[in-house]
Amino acid sequence: PRGVDIQLMSNLRCNVQILLDAMINAVMQASHEVVQTRHHLEWFWGSSPEGSVDALNHPVFCRDLGSLGWCSCLASGSQARLAGIGIPTGFEGHLILLEFMVFSGVWRWHGSVPLASFVAYALNWLVMIP
Repeated sequence: PRGVDIQLMSNLRCNVQILLDAMINAVMQASHEVVQTRHHLEWFWGSSPEGSVDALNHPVFCRDLGSLGWCSCLASGSQARLAGIGIPTGFEGHLILLEFMVFSGVWRWHGSVPLASFVAYALNWLVMIP
């Protein structure tokens, strides 16, 4: 890298830091609007805020009352790319396979798709958020 390139990268880094600082400051100043408590049904369905995301003037952060919501992002694992399609491997792949096996077993012995779906979802919820 030449001196000009290093100077350009430094300027870009400073601009990104300024942008992040401004965003964090805006969130802190408007924390009463930005940090919201999610109701149980909104959390269950994973629904977006009222009026959809397009209607938001600020980003929205949901209050994590159980202090374990952050760990759900750990479920995303690596993936194998075959013909441009990502097939999950690792923890996420194992969890999908476990859900499928539980669903198949409950459906086979009880013959109820809604029950099988609920049991598989409940198991996923128990694994993801202890």
